[in-house]
Amino acid sequence: MNDTFGINTTALFNDRADAYAKYRPTYPSEAIAWLIEKTGVTPQSQIADIGAGTGKFAQLLLERGMRVCAVEPGAAMRGIAAHDLGAFEGFSVSDGGAEETKLQAESIDLITVAEAFRWFDKAKSREEFRRILKPDGSVALVWNVGNVWYSDFTREFLETRKRLRDAERTGTNKPSTRADIDEFFGGTWEREGFFWARPMTFEELWGYTLSHSDTVSSEHPNYEILHDELRALFARHEENGVVLYAYRTDVVIGRL
Repeated sequence: MNDTFGINTTALFNDRADAYAKYRPTYPSEAIAWLIEKTGVTPQSQIADIGAGTGKFAQLLLERGMRVCAVEPGAAMRGIAAHDLGAFEGFSVSDGGAEETKLQAESIDLITVAEAFRWFDKAKSREEFRRILKPDGSVALVWNVGNVWYSDFTREFLETRKRLRDAERTGTNKPSTRADIDEFFGGTWEREGFFWARPMTFEELWGYTLSHSDTVSSEHPNYEILHDELRALFARHEENGVVLYAYRTDVVIGRL
């Protein structure tokens, strides 16, 4: 994931690793259960979580008794994952990226990618995934998407963040399209969506905002503006000190 789009994508997140670990959302248990059912993985299977970040998705698999190797190029994020998940017997961590995982050929039953797919060089990562997957292995792509159709707060938050983001840090960080997924899997895949909502205090909302790669730094002229506008937005929507941020978690499963 490093320099995939002419920008150092690893560095974009390394300086936000603490905020990422503390404030990014988890994923609903129903999504994990569907993924496990559809792919048929068991505690004897070997899963590689590519672009694992601080290990948020890997943890949910580990808690269900799975064996997971977290592959992450960012030293700061990899260090947090190693610290937080090291007690799980089935956990290992590897310094690698989607285009060069450094894992053994035909050693993986399931590859999971939570949030990171948009950053990959699709052609190179597809070739690498085919190399490390066993012949009957699967790939699962996972995203949390703001559910703007259900929640006015979520829609207004995303509009505000987009309007005041740091364009120089954005690169080509765009949501993956159906065409991207079709091309990656060769047209054969299935998707399921899971709807849920996360209560957040303003501290959590602000920390969540700062965890994104394209959020302005404290030296940027939009920093205080962003903070103040989100504070006002929070005040308009909060009940009992929290707002509800609505999500749709998409899980896409296919074979290469």
